[in-house]
Amino acid sequence: MSMDQIIEFLKRWSDESPLMAAGLGLLLLAILAIIVHRITRILLVQGMKRLAAQTKSHWDDELVGHGIFRNLSHVIPAFIIYASVDWFDRVPVEILTIIERVSVGYGILFVVLAIGALLNALSALYQKRPAAKERPLKGFFQIAKFVIYCVGAVLVIAAVFDRSPLLLFSGLGAL
Repeated sequence: MSMDQIIEFLKRWSDESPLMAAGLGLLLLAILAIIVHRITRILLVQGMKRLAAQTKSHWDDELVGHGIFRNLSHVIPAFIIYASVDWFDRVPVEILTIIERVSVGYGILFVVLAIGALLNALSALYQKRPAAKERPLKGFFQIAKFVIYCVGAVLVIAAVFDRSPLLLFSGLGAL
């Protein structure tokens, strides 16, 4: 069977059962996102671990140890899903809109988690300094994380429900 025959078969099959073709396409997109996540995780996390092991400084070990790069490895598959949704012309628009919104929310969630992990790493680095005993900043780091997580939660909700984050923030202000 040649490649032209396979393409012709797939075209006929997608014309005969467009819903099955759309479902198969979405399944392939999910598999692609999983593969990209695995590759990104291997390249980013393992690469940064190797790089951190080769340096004498400890700050890069803290960045790797607190999972910043592990969290960031989730952002690229979310972007791929978001960018690829337009390829599916046979899937109902409502489903594509939901997939887009959830992928944006997913990406925002893991960026916020990476920022939280960065604050954890900075806090751990500061705790190792002698000045940390005289001037503890742990409470400030915790407040900053709380604010970032609250803002991130509002941004995720705004992305998933397609609302303006400013509208959600103003609603919180009314409470």
